[in-house]
Amino acid sequence: MRAISPKHIVAYSQCHTKAFLMLKSEESFDLTEYDKLLLKFQNYSFDTYCNNYANIREYKDGILKKGFEVVKDCKINLVEFDFQSKLIIKNEGKSSLGKFFYEPVIFLGSNQIAKENRLELAYLGFLLEKIQNKFPDKGLIIDKDGGKHRIELTKLKKPLKSIISEIQSFEQMPPKLILNKHCTQCPFENHCKTQAQKEDNLSLLDRITPKQISKLEKKGIFTVKQLSFIYKPRRRNKKVKNPPITYKPELQALAIRSAKTYIQSLPTLDRKPTEIFLDIEGLPDDGFFYLFGILISENNIQNTHSFWADIQQDEKTIWQGVVTLLETYPESLIYHYGTFEPSTFEKLAKRYQTDIGSIKKRFVNINSFIYGKIYFPAYSNGLKELGKSLGAKWTIEKASGLQTIIWRNEWKEGRTQRKEDLQTYNQEDCLALKILTDELSRIQTTASISNDVEFVQNPKKIASEVSQGVHNQFENILDFSHYDYDKRKVKLNFNSILKDDSPIQDVIKSKKGYKGQRKLTPKITRYTILERDVFCAKHQNHELENSNKSSKRLIIDITFTRSGAKKSIIQYIGKYGYCTLCKKHYSPNKIKEFSSSALYGYNLKAWFIYQRIALQLSYEKIITSINELFNENMSWRYTHKFVKDFSAIYEETEQNIEKKLLESPCIHIDETPVNIQGATHYIWVFTNEKYVVLRLSETREVEMSRKFLGTYKGIIISDFYAGYDSLDCPQQRCWVHFIRDLNDDLWSNPFDKEYECFVSEVRNLIVPILQMVHKKGLKKHFLLKFCKEIDKFYKNHIDDKIYKSELCKLYQKRFTRYQNNLFVFLEHDDINWHNNTAERGLRHICKQLSISGSLHKSLTPHYLRLVSIMQTCRFQNKSFLKFLLSKEKDIDNFGVRRKNVTEND
Repeated sequence: MRAISPKHIVAYSQCHTKAFLMLKSEESFDLTEYDKLLLKFQNYSFDTYCNNYANIREYKDGILKKGFEVVKDCKINLVEFDFQSKLIIKNEGKSSLGKFFYEPVIFLGSNQIAKENRLELAYLGFLLEKIQNKFPDKGLIIDKDGGKHRIELTKLKKPLKSIISEIQSFEQMPPKLILNKHCTQCPFENHCKTQAQKEDNLSLLDRITPKQISKLEKKGIFTVKQLSFIYKPRRRNKKVKNPPITYKPELQALAIRSAKTYIQSLPTLDRKPTEIFLDIEGLPDDGFFYLFGILISENNIQNTHSFWADIQQDEKTIWQGVVTLLETYPESLIYHYGTFEPSTFEKLAKRYQTDIGSIKKRFVNINSFIYGKIYFPAYSNGLKELGKSLGAKWTIEKASGLQTIIWRNEWKEGRTQRKEDLQTYNQEDCLALKILTDELSRIQTTASISNDVEFVQNPKKIASEVSQGVHNQFENILDFSHYDYDKRKVKLNFNSILKDDSPIQDVIKSKKGYKGQRKLTPKITRYTILERDVFCAKHQNHELENSNKSSKRLIIDITFTRSGAKKSIIQYIGKYGYCTLCKKHYSPNKIKEFSSSALYGYNLKAWFIYQRIALQLSYEKIITSINELFNENMSWRYTHKFVKDFSAIYEETEQNIEKKLLESPCIHIDETPVNIQGATHYIWVFTNEKYVVLRLSETREVEMSRKFLGTYKGIIISDFYAGYDSLDCPQQRCWVHFIRDLNDDLWSNPFDKEYECFVSEVRNLIVPILQMVHKKGLKKHFLLKFCKEIDKFYKNHIDDKIYKSELCKLYQKRFTRYQNNLFVFLEHDDINWHNNTAERGLRHICKQLSISGSLHKSLTPHYLRLVSIMQTCRFQNKSFLKFLLSKEKDIDNFGVRRKNVTEND
């Protein structure tokens, strides 16, 4: 193979196969038109820069030792490497050349700095290090317009070495072919596509990612046809109202194989007699939008409009013309494909201070009705591929968005025909958009009867008229045999089974009402007389007089004994007092504690809360158990009220828990997703092995954690969720999660010897540490001695180590990223090395979710408060039920006072 040059590094970052073909090819290959255009701009930028310096020297052997300020056209052959640089510049510092060293400079043909440009610059620095024994920390990138950008190179040195190693290994193992977005501007496009089609390569699917391809190949799926057979529709969760729509490559493959359109969600287009279809062409690199194409369809009569700008100064004129035309049709929807058109309107409206509020409301993105919702028998969801499959045509076959940039430049250089080509292409895009929109409307109205359209979840069942009659009869018989037939009171005429149109109907409906309706007054087991208050509530020094009036409250409660519990029905009778000043009667304050609608007492409510929170019983089972044990027919309407009432009672308790938690030296944090009425929310846990606090948030953003922690400066113990990185606290990451990931990947890749060796080294590092923890406990006096072993591990296996295994690279990055968070427990006493405490705090919630399925949004905060208190009792080995019955508000004091009283006695 050829020596590795900067162009090979650029090619590798764009596509591994491209770099391989460039190195392998014995003959020079032709650049694409787009690459030629970029090279032209690059040379212009280089010439402009050089014209501003009179003392630039051209490279020749030995010139670098002389220390000239700027040296151009450097070409040096090194062992296995080819140094080619248009320009290098001198900087002060020690090197083998003297008290100076050189930094690399590259020139771009655009104004956007891409990843490959940074790597090219770093590679030149890597080669300069071989010449001057000094790696330049920075380099210079000069863009198309002459803008200078100083780039940090130090962080790129390590990934660059890995890339070089990968390229050098191509001779033994060529890279796997994977098509990507760069293919459209690659000289090997036809070669790779031909090979991909021959292989039926998975990367032919435009939306599939290399990561997904790797997972599929591990399952033995290597072709699009194989992929098309693995799709299995899943039963929809009825509790989730609006399930997220995601793209499924296996469904795209199925559509291609069966030549049918598959629908996950029907389009909901609201078509109008007059509609507008919009397409814009521009030069994103310059921020210049020079062509607006508009197709107006009025009662199926089509008119096209083109707004063209010769120079950038004409952009404002055509923009105003476009806005004026669109405002002429204030009721018409404006169809477009993708996000380019709306973002362009936003930019131009801001640039020219234009109010487009009414226009923005009319934008309709046709792609939003397709992505993940409709799968056409095509490899891509691009407008051109979909349009071609529906009969749309383009005058110039190779026309594309990338090609328009080339055509625009050619027009600027004098090829006047290119203006007409651009306008034609733009109008044909608008027409293709209309054809696609019409197809979506057809699918919307005729999907249930079209043979070329299939529903994903409910495939159409095709049957003749006779077969349909048989299906109906059999369904009636199967419905009649259902286990709850008698309960549903279904009326079935057996004679009608032989008829095709004999639907089964419910003829008797259940009576309205609720289980807890009371028609009879229950037998009272105890009477409690409440004396009147002494003083008037309004005139506090004025005594109340006796009154003949009284108020009553009937309360159903539970009386707990040492060996059980029994039902109590208590009649509270409160005597009124009369105020001669107010001329009013007042009931005792004690009886006011029971509202007029109150029916159940505190102990019964506490028993209910205990079963719901601690025992995790469903509301239905709790009601059933209360009916079975106490012969009490409770209504459903009380269930949520009990939770809210006790949440209000124990709000102060939660505040005390939170305060003491934030005073502790460390806090464990974790989160879990929950289904709240069909939407995904997150429950967060904060704990320290003694106190537990749970919180609910609508997103996984760590703003919830940041708000809870406030100015907390203790140590956070968490898993590897990246959001925790933004917390301003020392952090210890969970080794259990890390070891579990290492082990799972080792099981999944038993033949990756390099990764096997890497995991062995990690084991050799962590096992002695954990053995010491087991023997001596979490004491820094015994653990600090392992710091030298950790430094040695990083030096030998992490820092500057080049791995070929993708798994080794992945964990190398993790060790580097979390170097300051993996071994914090060595430097402090009693700081745990895992986050199992937080998972223990969440385990109760996870079990409840498996029982309930989903939670109610308004009730969940109250429920979580009670779970926090229950978990705190559990962590302190205290009875949650006894705590509730004690009416104590401070969990720390619960049990302590009783013990102290016993000792005093």
